[in-house]
Amino acid sequence: MRTSDRINSVSLVLFFSLALLVIFLLLGMIGLIMIKRRETRNIRKLSADALKIQNLENEKKQHTLQQRTAELEMQALRAQMNPHFIFNCLNAINHFILVNEVNTASDYLTKFSRLIRIVLDNSFRKNIFLTEELESLRLYIELEQIRFDHHFSYRITFEQVPDVDDIVIPPMLLQPFIENAIWHGLMYKEGNGILTIDLQKENEILICSITDNGIGRKRSAELKSALSVNKKSFGMNITASRLQLLNEGLGNRIGLQITDLLDTADQSAGTRVVITIPIENRDSSM
Repeated sequence: MRTSDRINSVSLVLFFSLALLVIFLLLGMIGLIMIKRRETRNIRKLSADALKIQNLENEKKQHTLQQRTAELEMQALRAQMNPHFIFNCLNAINHFILVNEVNTASDYLTKFSRLIRIVLDNSFRKNIFLTEELESLRLYIELEQIRFDHHFSYRITFEQVPDVDDIVIPPMLLQPFIENAIWHGLMYKEGNGILTIDLQKENEILICSITDNGIGRKRSAELKSALSVNKKSFGMNITASRLQLLNEGLGNRIGLQITDLLDTADQSAGTRVVITIPIENRDSSM
């Protein structure tokens, strides 16, 4: 083989070797670039996932804080009892003592202390048994009966609620409506007043009807205006706030309907308040 042919052969080998080297280098660089891009994508994905997790955790913390705030606000609302009722009870006890009605004063004080204890205990609970709510309602109504010299009678019926011992409801939810019925309906009525609390169960809904045969809302408003009394019921303000908070957690499932009752002559025959509450059982909410 001639020298020139040998040189050409070596040159071709070197050329192909360099070409292969360049190709390997290019492939290596492409591989590195692809790996880098994949790592970048992974980092971005991890960052996005981390951000998403952080956002979810922040939302969860925010929801927890909102829920806790609502619970604390609800607890504060439950703990409030109309101060006028407390002062009136103390004045009634003092009156019975002054007129030497010792037995009446003792009975009144016993019922009053039991009711206060129940209210304080229940203020720390989200829900109570329906039977416990009925006990506190009886105590409250009987205290008002004694103070108004049995100017009205009352009846509580729950025959259509067979599982009354298992149902739970928010505490002190019905009392303000009963207070309203006594103070703005029955207190000014001539003759004997009647207060009826009727409980029924229908399609997992507790229907609470509070009916009085008092003077009605229109006449009550006229009397308050004549007496220059412009204050709205303290208990009703509290109850309105509680219902709003409760409905936020229950999807606006608590219903409230107030009806002015009329007799055959279209004259006021009292007021009916109907409250509908989704039924919860002890296993799910206590």
